[in-house]
Amino acid sequence: MRTSNSGFIVPEGVEHPWKPATEQEVREVESKLGMPLPDDYRGFLKTVNGVWAVSPMLEIPMKTRNGEDDEPWVVGKLYSISKDAEEHDFLLSHQQAYQFDQRVPKRFIIIGGTFGTDQICMSLAEPDRGKVFYWVPSGEGNEEPWEENTTKYLWPAASSFREFWSKLRVAKDDE
Repeated sequence: MRTSNSGFIVPEGVEHPWKPATEQEVREVESKLGMPLPDDYRGFLKTVNGVWAVSPMLEIPMKTRNGEDDEPWVVGKLYSISKDAEEHDFLLSHQQAYQFDQRVPKRFIIIGGTFGTDQICMSLAEPDRGKVFYWVPSGEGNEEPWEENTTKYLWPAASSFREFWSKLRVAKDDE
């Protein structure tokens, strides 16, 4: 397990192959996004800077829309801003994935993914700045056509990145 000064502890067996981001790298990403990143997420990038969770997998407990406990949802990776990261692991390359930048309001960025099309995203502006969501895209496969500029398919996961990180756990059944 790797602990950083910021308190982000990477679970045993979860890969974190990139060097911590520099302040300059964080500022470059913020400049490209046109919005500042929340402080806790900046801290994560400057200490851990992305993880792969294939074996063991990570999961996060979730609630249904009516507040009941749901099965935990899988988190396969959190993207990096490292210049060494391949495109599929680089945070900025995912803004156009699945037309995300058209399907949700512009204040949201993708920060991680699952083993399918679902994504982990975060709001960078009010009214929900810093909150983390699990995005289940509509219109995939045989479903209805996707909608533009909607928060309808965002499921609240945590009120901040630090809370999101603290809720992540290693999946009990790694199959």
